[in-house]
Amino acid sequence: MSKQSKQYLAKLRLRRFEQIFEYVSEHQGAGDAVSASDLLSPQNPIMDSMEGEVRDDVLAACRLFCERAGALAPNGGWKKSRDVRMSAAQFVEALADAIDAAPGHRTYLEPVTRVRAVDENMTFKPKLCQQSLELAKSSRPDGQSVFDALTAFGENAQRKKQQVSRAAGAGLSPPGGGPR
Repeated sequence: MSKQSKQYLAKLRLRRFEQIFEYVSEHQGAGDAVSASDLLSPQNPIMDSMEGEVRDDVLAACRLFCERAGALAPNGGWKKSRDVRMSAAQFVEALADAIDAAPGHRTYLEPVTRVRAVDENMTFKPKLCQQSLELAKSSRPDGQSVFDALTAFGENAQRKKQQVSRAAGAGLSPPGGGPR
């Protein structure tokens, strides 16, 4: 993977972590800090609304942060106050550390390719002015469709390209006596 690709993926990962923090913060009404201890509570509606792999990573990050803060014992029990709050930077760092501790494929960290959906209600249909239509019609033989004219043009261009290529390979000048 190139250096540029790695930088792009690192930026994407950081942005995803920030989006998750914003989502949690918005739903907790917490502002600049979220409650890691609340997120670890069973039956938390915010956590229940997340996709499985995101939820697992956020839970791991919250556990890790609470352990580092000295509030959570390694066995999962609480040592002291249950109100352990994380800033956005702390959340991002804990989430990155939790993911690095349990490497593996995560769909939510993949780049998303946006495909433009075909909308049946799209009504734009360009209309050519009469002068353009007449000019186009005059440049092709009577009765020839636009498709046929374009196909013939492409075939002629390909044929000329092959002739020039053959002539150059044979040490001859191109047809028409080009530069010498």
